[in-house]
Amino acid sequence: MKLKIFLTFCLLSLFSCQKNEVSPVGSAKITFTSSLEQVSLPYSVYTEAGFDKRPLISGKYSKLLSQKPNKYEVIVEDLNPGNYVIVFSYLNAHFTFQITQGRQRVYDF
Repeated sequence: MKLKIFLTFCLLSLFSCQKNEVSPVGSAKITFTSSLEQVSLPYSVYTEAGFDKRPLISGKYSKLLSQKPNKYEVIVEDLNPGNYVIVFSYLNAHFTFQITQGRQRVYDF
């Protein structure tokens, strides 16, 4: 009888543990203030080492809700951990940001 209880306990304990796997990629949420009145404008994301090459991602950023005047937001997802550069050509500005595995980093420029 003790053997059955012990085996049942061992069997249940094997299936009760789950590993929380960390995603191999990460993301960044970048907000910034601009006096431009455009609804959406283009941006490009480069690796820090390949800043002078073709961008990894190109898209358009958009203005946030009206309760945050002149605030814009870009969310960049599914990037490998490392350092990146985001370029806002109409603002003539670029910022560096870092991606961490399994996390979303938040930046406010």
